Amino acid sequence: MRRIALVLIVIGLTVPSLALTEYQRGVLDGLKQGWSMAQMYDQARGGDIASYNQAVLKYNAWIESIFGENESLMLKNITEPELAQPYSISKLHSCALNRCKLEPDAKDIL
Repeated sequence: MRRIALVLIVIGLTVPSLALTEYQRGVLDGLKQGWSMAQMYDQARGGDIASYNQAVLKYNAWIESIFGENESLMLKNITEPELAQPYSISKLHSCALNRCKLEPDAKDIL
């Protein structure tokens, strides 16, 4: 009897989580796509540029199907010289007395 009750409780807790709203499914799809592209980028940094560039085409087509032709959301293909450059989103500036401020550096973002 306890096993049946335990199974019913587990089913009762998991079934509602399977019924995602359209927004939640969109967020989940976006996270999956982003994680996949991050893994492909790491592989490209290791030398497998061709598969990353193919994934970029698929990713951009997916983005365009959702948001239209928005250039700011599109990823760019990687060329060999770009791999030698370090990837950085922001740099640490103005650190004094344990008060550090992150300031984005536009040349590193683009």
